[in-house]
Amino acid sequence: MPIFGLPTVTFVMAVATILAGSLGAIHYVVVHKFMEKPFPDQEVSE
Repeated sequence: MPIFGLPTVTFVMAVATILAGSLGAIHYVVVHKFMEKPFPDQEVSE
């Protein structure tokens, strides 16, 4: 059964990709911008 003209498996993969990207963006903003935690390869300058 096509959803938005796509096969079901393709639609599920598209939704999963968008969801994963959104979770990654939320993680980046919260952890690295709001909490100011550096990436593992970055030096902490004080």
